[in-house]
Amino acid sequence: MPDPTTYDKAVSRALRGQALSSLHALLLGLQGAPRPVHAGQEGLVYAGLVTVVLRMVFVLFAEARGLLPLSSAAYRERLSLTHLHARLQRDAARDRAAMDGRFDAWTQLIALFRALHDGASLGDDLVLPARAGALFDPATYPFLEGRSLHGAAPPDGPARLPRISDAAVARALDPLFFLDGEPIRHGDLDVEHLGTVYEGLMGFEVQIARGLSLTLKPDDVVVDLADLGSLGGAARIERLASAAGLDVTGKVARAVEAATTPEALVAALASKASPRRREPIGAGEVFLQPGEDRR
Repeated sequence: MPDPTTYDKAVSRALRGQALSSLHALLLGLQGAPRPVHAGQEGLVYAGLVTVVLRMVFVLFAEARGLLPLSSAAYRERLSLTHLHARLQRDAARDRAAMDGRFDAWTQLIALFRALHDGASLGDDLVLPARAGALFDPATYPFLEGRSLHGAAPPDGPARLPRISDAAVARALDPLFFLDGEPIRHGDLDVEHLGTVYEGLMGFEVQIARGLSLTLKPDDVVVDLADLGSLGGAARIERLASAAGLDVTGKVARAVEAATTPEALVAALASKASPRRREPIGAGEVFLQPGEDRR
């Protein structure tokens, strides 16, 4: 078993990046749901999804420490985040593609968050007390439950939970459960790790793409490829270095300089795409952009 101090340090460093991958997955899941993000909503959507990641890490810590009743079958089957992830793993092993058309996991997440805030009676004599508090307050980010940003039902009918797929929820949970292929021992983490997660998610903005764009290593900066293509060949290399911190040389540099369309730039920069979002971002899609302080 790894030395606890060494383990804590390793997880503290890695959990920042893991949580950021989770945030990317949630944003993509929300983008794929009806009523996508519109202009003017980006800041609140970002804050709401950061809160979801923090809630999930908090719950995993609490379940591992015995602060939530994993011994109760009702809690495990209806609310537990640990058991939800295990179920999603089994579903993926049976038929991963089918998970794109299922939407139960987000419903369970919202039920868990509600129960922790409002309290709940789960049968078998188990009652979760209402804990209230800001972190799980459903009124802070009502869009997570299908209500408008101001808390009302949408204008075209009653509030309906966003149809965020089970596949998207699984992609958001996986980085919070595994580190380099090994399970994260949440019970061994300190409360300070929650602060580490929060720090790792700060300094980004949710933005809406104007045209075909790509998320680039090393800092997950998103570059508009039409803007990049409007520059001369050598100026493109300079722009990638100054805007994205990307050092492009050799064959990649020559391909970038020779590209005549945004699609050609996608191909030229394929090896430099961020592992958190390798696929190109289309016009109208949302993405995370690190701010200047973050960079």
